[in-house]
Amino acid sequence: MTDREGNQRKVVSRTAVLRDSRGRPAGRICAVRDMAEQNGEESLRKSLGRYRTLLDGIEDGYYETDLKGNLTFFNSGLTAVTGYSPGEMAGMNYRVFMDQYNGKLIFDTFRKVFRTGRSTRSFDWEIIRKDGTKAIIEASISLIADEGDRPSGFRGIIRDVTKRKEAEKALRESREDLEKNQGELERIVQSRTEKWKETNDRLLREIREREKTERNLRERERELKEQSRFLEEVNTALRVILNQRERDQVDLQGNILANVRELILPYLDRLKSDHLNESQRTCIEVIESNLKNILSPFITNTRLNQLNLTHSEIRIANLVRHGKSTKEIAQILGLSERTIEAHRDRIRAKLHLRGKRSNLRAHLVSLD
Repeated sequence: MTDREGNQRKVVSRTAVLRDSRGRPAGRICAVRDMAEQNGEESLRKSLGRYRTLLDGIEDGYYETDLKGNLTFFNSGLTAVTGYSPGEMAGMNYRVFMDQYNGKLIFDTFRKVFRTGRSTRSFDWEIIRKDGTKAIIEASISLIADEGDRPSGFRGIIRDVTKRKEAEKALRESREDLEKNQGELERIVQSRTEKWKETNDRLLREIREREKTERNLRERERELKEQSRFLEEVNTALRVILNQRERDQVDLQGNILANVRELILPYLDRLKSDHLNESQRTCIEVIESNLKNILSPFITNTRLNQLNLTHSEIRIANLVRHGKSTKEIAQILGLSERTIEAHRDRIRAKLHLRGKRSNLRAHLVSLD
């Protein structure tokens, strides 16, 4: 080599092609030793150290072997793949970490590269790690030549693709299973589609029936509202008629009582003043007693009416006088017990019995 001053220097150099993870050339590494320099050996050692540091920095495994397949150089990436320590791998033959089938496969590939001089890239083969587990690696193989351009060994980069291959295998098996079960899946889909159609038709029928039922219910509700209004009108009319009947009944009772007192009782009193025999007097007394019994309710109602009681209060007072309880009166008149109690309280107030211990029924009987 010629230095910058134009002097010729004799050097010893070592050159290697640096390849990427796919085995493609990515650069060149060269170590040069000046034979004339006393520190040439040290420079070469440092250059080789940088060379190893660079190779140890990549994740993939790098290897160099002689023509017999014995390892002459490797990086830490290769030890990570195989599981062997650097001391165990130094000088190890490639056949140690592979079975007979893969050993023959590598031998044939190395021989092909040796004969043709052409590198092989992305070549898959299987190794056996130190712990006995197997790994699938993707490797490149290139020929190494010495200073005389004669083949002296092999080099390459390997990558552990076990997980990728397992994923590809699982994907392939899944695809095969999917294709295998495609007919079954189509049948299931068709069956479910038919069931869905049946279910949908049934739901549509149910919806139509429910809509029809709702229409009928709305119509029935409308009819019931009309009937309810009609019954309310009838009840109103009946209440008016009953109130009028009660007033008429009170008037009739008053008329009857007045007629009896004015047209019958005076003549009975005159007959009693005449000279009657015992039989006649008895008949007169019976007639008078029966008239009083007949007129007793009229007298009571008249007195109650005179006490400013309403028709409803008169009806309730008569039922109380006949010994009916609040519950019985409520059932007879179709009212609530609370309403009957309210009427009873107003009756006691009008009879001046509120706050007293007097019995309402006893007081009403005393009005006869």
